[in-house]
Amino acid sequence: MKPLVSIIIPVYNGEKYIEEAIKSALNQTYSSIEIIVVDDGSTDKGAELVKKYPVILIQQKNRGISGARNTGINSSRGDFIALLDQDDLFKPHKIETEVEFLKNHSEYCMVYTPEERFGPGEPVRRISKHHIGRRSEGDLFVDLYKRNYITPSSTLIRRNILDVTGLFDESFVVCEEHDLFVRIAYNGMIGFIDQPLIEYRWHGENTSSKLSRLMSFNELRIYKKYLFLLRKRTILWPVIYISQSAKAQMNMGVTSINEKKYVEGIKYLVFSFLKRPWRIKTFRNLIKATWFLLKDYLYGTFKCR
Repeated sequence: MKPLVSIIIPVYNGEKYIEEAIKSALNQTYSSIEIIVVDDGSTDKGAELVKKYPVILIQQKNRGISGARNTGINSSRGDFIALLDQDDLFKPHKIETEVEFLKNHSEYCMVYTPEERFGPGEPVRRISKHHIGRRSEGDLFVDLYKRNYITPSSTLIRRNILDVTGLFDESFVVCEEHDLFVRIAYNGMIGFIDQPLIEYRWHGENTSSKLSRLMSFNELRIYKKYLFLLRKRTILWPVIYISQSAKAQMNMGVTSINEKKYVEGIKYLVFSFLKRPWRIKTFRNLIKATWFLLKDYLYGTFKCR
């Protein structure tokens, strides 16, 4: 008997793309699947479109993408969990290939693949650059602590590892997958199939695109949150933590400057500079923020006279 795979699709005001996503899930060569679509308080006609298809539809008040995914996982029955975002597409053999891989590699608790990007911002379909030449598998905890390069829609996860790690942290509005994958990587091995099995639609409405300003702030949260695990895993933890937190704070400073929050930007950049004083980019942005702040002060002073 084939193990059941639960495909979880969160949707929020996704009427533009949700039917394509559902069709790609229904079109799998692997037959033992259940598809659960969680409508996270949409105000468009997405839920009505979902009702046309043989899927399980759950409607709830808006809790964010993590809350929607958690609802779907908690309502599922599968031995494996596959995540599919409302604007992404599975290739027809995606589930079959990943189930076969995990059946043959019991040491892995999750598997992922490269993504093939397409959409208005991608005139030519291509494999994302962060997957080219990368074949990372096995113990990925330290690697994933530093940076997430796994696309949620590309994964297939054994349910039993989620019993150990817990589900998505709903306090994260972005980087929620990074937070979960760090926990999974600490508790198990992760496999990789060097074949793009999903199509990632890149457009201005992506959650990661709309909330990109928050990414560095949430990455710093992750570095702090899992520092105690990093200390258990490697003697190089001080170097890794200082380097990663400095990079996040530099990006936080740049974000603040772009939002004309110069005092806040200077604060983050000073923290970053003290950790990595050799970084020219940090120093350059610190001078830039100080100049903007001084210019605003002088402009305000002369304007009042």
